[in-house]
Amino acid sequence: MRNVIILSTFVVFLTIGAVVYDLQNDKPVVQTDVIPNIVASSTDYVMKDDVFDLKIRESTSFGNVSLRLDRIVGDSRCPSNVNCIQAGFVTTEILVQIDSTISASTISSNEPPKRFGNYQIEITDVLPNKISTDVLSESDYVVSFRIREEL
Repeated sequence: MRNVIILSTFVVFLTIGAVVYDLQNDKPVVQTDVIPNIVASSTDYVMKDDVFDLKIRESTSFGNVSLRLDRIVGDSRCPSNVNCIQAGFVTTEILVQIDSTISASTISSNEPPKRFGNYQIEITDVLPNKISTDVLSESDYVVSFRIREEL
């Protein structure tokens, strides 16, 4: 009976990592530094995402979704050389295509992610920073979007 328990324990250890036999204590020891990460966070298997930097009229694809930044609707961000009561935000107009469905939408940097099918899209950054003495044209903007797919 003891041999069966040791053998089954040994087989379990082999399935999750390397086993070293400890001669001093007369027992198998699992080397944890070679065990793969079996306990993963819930987002490892639930979502995947990536961040893309887009200029006006540029597009990107992620999975089966395409995103195009069409225009800057408004920029109420506080200039970096001014003290403001509120930080402000940037609002953009985007086109989202999933398979053959195309949707036009606005998305702002102060909003939570917007859902498009199994995807969530949000603005994570807008460059350049606004300065009170400069006037930004649409071609100056680079907007960072996070696209997250729910699996």
